[in-house]
Amino acid sequence: MIPMLAFRYSFSRMNRHFWRSVRIAFSLAFSTAAMMVVLSVMDYLQDERLSAIKDVKSFELVVRGASCEDVASLYPSCTVFPYSERMALVDGHAMNIRYVDPQSYDGGLELLAGDFSQAVIPYRLYLENGFDDIDVSTIAGGTLRDLENRTYGVSGVYSTRLGSSFDPYHVFLPSSYAGEGGLDLVAIKGSDDAGPLEKGGYDHTSWKESESTLYSAFMLERFMMVFVLSFLFLIVFFQIRQETRVFLEAKRKERVELYVMGLGGAAVGLAFVLSFAILVAFALLSGLAVSVVLLEVFSSSLSSLVMSHVSFSLSWSSFAVISFVMLFLSALSCAVGLYRERSLSPLEVLDGR
Repeated sequence: MIPMLAFRYSFSRMNRHFWRSVRIAFSLAFSTAAMMVVLSVMDYLQDERLSAIKDVKSFELVVRGASCEDVASLYPSCTVFPYSERMALVDGHAMNIRYVDPQSYDGGLELLAGDFSQAVIPYRLYLENGFDDIDVSTIAGGTLRDLENRTYGVSGVYSTRLGSSFDPYHVFLPSSYAGEGGLDLVAIKGSDDAGPLEKGGYDHTSWKESESTLYSAFMLERFMMVFVLSFLFLIVFFQIRQETRVFLEAKRKERVELYVMGLGGAAVGLAFVLSFAILVAFALLSGLAVSVVLLEVFSSSLSSLVMSHVSFSLSWSSFAVISFVMLFLSALSCAVGLYRERSLSPLEVLDGR
């Protein structure tokens, strides 16, 4: 009985309620589709960027002052490799030198030309100097008096997924050139669980700590986008609230008739609450269906444009939060409207007073 009444009231044609319900459903479906598409595209772009950072620059975990064998024993299923870093002036440019073993290093390097026998420079530096030798100035001790000047031959040119945000600032040299003064590190790729390192007392840094500024900016960007798009749902909520008030007033006499016929007050109230919940659920599911179609179209179009596979995945957690909030608010709005009319006498309503 209650489900039948709820479905009847959801899109009742009485007093233009049907068209108002359609307008509300369309607005909520549009808002849901807009939120889902924007968040899915944003999540994809952010995930791609962070994935590139973890693959090339910061890695999931970086351990200082530890042997590669000891760290590898703690993470047997992960990729673990050593490298060292130091700041330097390379032909007058401030850059970071990474000393790596080309056999074990897994930092997302793509050799465009040459080999790893000597210095491997970014493509931008290659355009300036070609394969000419590079002058590298490093500080071996703690003062400028300990400045060391060396000249290295160039044996290769590289590029990475990070492009201009990483390549122009890094030069790679074989680990045999490291000498003293560098920072010895061990990278872990494949896990960001720092539990084993903390238990062992190792000094370590996670990629979130290394890229805290960028990560915070991404989170702030997501929050601001959700905040702005939430105004769409706020507008829909006020539409639902207004329509709830109008519909409850129009159906006041019919509710009293249901009471007189023996249907309990709680059952009548539940029927009306469910009627608006059905309307909201229908709109949310319609918005979800539109989101899936749009994301599939965008994925295919962008894949053809960039000549690479692009796949936007739906943010189910965001949809679950939106659905819960809108269903709760619509049910609450209807329940409050029914509660406010509890003091009306059934005889007064039936007599039209």
